[in-house]
Amino acid sequence: MAVLALLVCAPTTGAEITRKKSMWGPASVDGVSQFPIYADLGVGIWQTALSWRDTAALRPAAPRDPADPAYRWPDLDGAIAEAGRHGIDVSVLVMWSPGWANG
Repeated sequence: MAVLALLVCAPTTGAEITRKKSMWGPASVDGVSQFPIYADLGVGIWQTALSWRDTAALRPAAPRDPADPAYRWPDLDGAIAEAGRHGIDVSVLVMWSPGWANG
């Protein structure tokens, strides 16, 4: 019985991180990073979305300038840095165009 308990309770090592596995999930839950879990699962790419409609609700005067005051960038820097610390790449899907860009 003790051997069975040791096998059941034995620590596990995480899977090898590979770009063949991706995860669409939160960067954090209740302030706790989820990237250690993703790394243990072997996730090589973390996916998230960026709403163009929310980021550029007003037409930017200088659309190629990320510092244009019309832009309201979401805070992805922390998630991207945390993913990098765990060897995970990031894929950002840009979705939902704003009315001014929607003919």
